[in-house]
Amino acid sequence: MTIVRRLLVTPGACSLITPMSQEHPLERTFALSASAILDVIHRNNRLLVAVKGGIAQEHLRQYLTALRDTRQITDFGSPDQEGKSDFWVLFEGRKCLIRMQKRSENIATGRDYG
Repeated sequence: MTIVRRLLVTPGACSLITPMSQEHPLERTFALSASAILDVIHRNNRLLVAVKGGIAQEHLRQYLTALRDTRQITDFGSPDQEGKSDFWVLFEGRKCLIRMQKRSENIATGRDYG
């Protein structure tokens, strides 16, 4: 069985598809398949909410990476500290802070996941 990881940065951008021939580290850690781990997350509301927040941050990180790569922003980063802004952005010499909200919406479909 070949698992495929897909990365989509922004609409109209190229997508990267790479096969994953090895188990993910979490599969080894929990001694469960990726599918079983996802089932556990899906059945547990607290886990699902935490994962939704992490997924939203990853989408924003990919978007900011695309902006930096096209020189629309100078740089960005994450303080990675609880209670701090999720990202900072350097734009025209000024540092701006971005806070994520607790609501997650799928941009492509407009479906509310929060």
